[in-house]
Amino acid sequence: MAHSLSRRAFFAASSFLGLASSRLLAREGEAKAPLDSDFGILKRVIVLTPRAGDHEPIPEFGDQPDKAVDGDDLLRLSQHKQFVDLIQGNGAKALHLDKLLDTAIAQCRRTERFHGWIAHNAPWLAGQEDEVDGKQLIETAATTIDPLADDMPQAFAPVRSMFFTRDIAAMTPKGLVLANFANDDRMPEVGLLRFALQWAPQLRDERVVFDAQKAGVNLQGGDLIVADEKTLYLGVGNLTDSSAAAKLARTLKMDVVAVSLPGMRSRRGNSVTLEGWNGLRTRFLHLDTVLSFLGPKRCLTLPYVFESAYQDRDNVRAMATAFHGLDADDDSSPGHFARVLADVGRVRVYRAGTGESDRERSGKKLVDHLRASGYEPVFVGGKAPKPLDVDHLRERVIPELENQAANVVMLKPGRAVAYSGNSHTLNELREAGVSVDAFAANSLSRWHGGPHCLTMPLERERVSS
Repeated sequence: MAHSLSRRAFFAASSFLGLASSRLLAREGEAKAPLDSDFGILKRVIVLTPRAGDHEPIPEFGDQPDKAVDGDDLLRLSQHKQFVDLIQGNGAKALHLDKLLDTAIAQCRRTERFHGWIAHNAPWLAGQEDEVDGKQLIETAATTIDPLADDMPQAFAPVRSMFFTRDIAAMTPKGLVLANFANDDRMPEVGLLRFALQWAPQLRDERVVFDAQKAGVNLQGGDLIVADEKTLYLGVGNLTDSSAAAKLARTLKMDVVAVSLPGMRSRRGNSVTLEGWNGLRTRFLHLDTVLSFLGPKRCLTLPYVFESAYQDRDNVRAMATAFHGLDADDDSSPGHFARVLADVGRVRVYRAGTGESDRERSGKKLVDHLRASGYEPVFVGGKAPKPLDVDHLRERVIPELENQAANVVMLKPGRAVAYSGNSHTLNELREAGVSVDAFAANSLSRWHGGPHCLTMPLERERVSS
């Protein structure tokens, strides 16, 4: 590989992440409605067991170095296994991505095309084509490729966070939406899924309806949530481009409610700059970090921040101070946090088919929009005192938000899997009639993802509203 070829250019040129196979394209015309909400009865879901490695570092955003925790990788493995057991114990079939890749490799070998695929996409495995399995495809670069080398693509380094399978793709009522990562080191994850979709018999019937890379937008699956058969919610501005909302509305012919998240780009005059990581961007990483649909017309989200009643200058400043005060190493000022929070959760609705902005339904904060749409919110941290209670925000809401309290995966309407340790939120969910299977996940939560992130549902049984 020439030294001048960047990792992003490599992946853009490679069929690994670039062109979809003819088999995938052929399936795009077939009708399939695999789910109609994010809370229907879970039937099939893709998961991936975290990689085992000695002293594997925990990713930290900002300028702080990665922190190694002895034994954390083994703890994460055991916690993920417990999570998968909970899902399967409730009747869902868990498809492990590494095993899907095993079957994809076997099928590709039978056509005598695997050597060519390796030569084009993973040349460092040349000569090992007959021994390579799915696990090795995922993990190989961890030991064979220098992650800082500019002259060799770090193809599989994203294994560190690839167990958050939701980020790679999201199923909709119209079919599968493939992600396109803004951060280069995660780009190959979609390529592995493409390979599995092309060759694994278990995925033969899956229909790709939107390819974010082909559409020219950054989009991550954790930002896309299916409210009902006609409506998608999409977190934008952080790891998903705002322009993705209108494109999804046009292509999928569904209404798309774009929800503003703390941005990765800031504009001054005619210049646009990439912002560094800070506490707000981490806590509002994806939409599923701050919103889950629990059943017909019921949702789990944050108090105060997403409500117009608390958007006057004094309240926003108080909320910003609460968030900023828990980030001792953050270089951002409380004033910057206040400016960002004033816009966080603002919605813009894009009409199905045309992708045009619906001004009448746009402009509200998220909770106000949800209530106007007939939803009853359940709040992270428990019932929120009125007026704004900064102590409640600082002592209950933000700590449980950091532990992914808003990030749950539904097994069926009214039954959720969640991380334990969020006692106030869990109590509030149960008081609202939601049955919760909670499990210890202190190692998983350090990686800034929750149960929703750990799953890529392929099929949910429809339920009546």
